[in-house]
Amino acid sequence: MLSNRRLNTPDGRQLYQYRITDTEFSELEFSLRQYISTGQTRLNLSVLAKRIMFSFLFVLYGAEWWRRRYDGSGFTWEGIMRVVSARIPTGGIKHKEANA
Repeated sequence: MLSNRRLNTPDGRQLYQYRITDTEFSELEFSLRQYISTGQTRLNLSVLAKRIMFSFLFVLYGAEWWRRRYDGSGFTWEGIMRVVSARIPTGGIKHKEANA
């Protein structure tokens, strides 16, 4: 996806500005499933989330998932986590406030 935009790393633009295609979205979903299924056997999701490229891909996927698939039923990570086959950590998902 990045190479299609002549990028080596994310460049800081807002996520919607990447304008990912349907094919890229499907490939991103598949890649996250693979990454998570391999990583969760050794690491939990909170450890995977500390990896920069994983974090970028997961957040990009999440943003696109909300844009494409949100059904209006309320805010929850369950739909995204289910699609990418991620186990929700014991105690739920903790949200950190961004520094202003």
